[in-house]
Amino acid sequence: MSEMKTYDGYAVYSETQFNHISREDGNTKYPYIYYKNEKDEVVHVTEVFTNKEDKSKFSDAVYLGKVKWYGAFRDYQNIIVNKSEES
Repeated sequence: MSEMKTYDGYAVYSETQFNHISREDGNTKYPYIYYKNEKDEVVHVTEVFTNKEDKSKFSDAVYLGKVKWYGAFRDYQNIIVNKSEES
């Protein structure tokens, strides 16, 4: 699991951003980033902001709401993930 700096905040998921950070030639060691939302569901996120008003620069980003840290991993984790990004 990651030693990256983590914090609670407001999350988004962007397929474009995920494809970019999960490339083998990329510099992201832990592209699979998970947080828990207010319903205690684990969600896959690509970006978290401290301010609710902040927006992703990726046009396909889906707002996932307020979240709390869960974990970051090198590989996909077989956990129940809310697939809001697929809706």
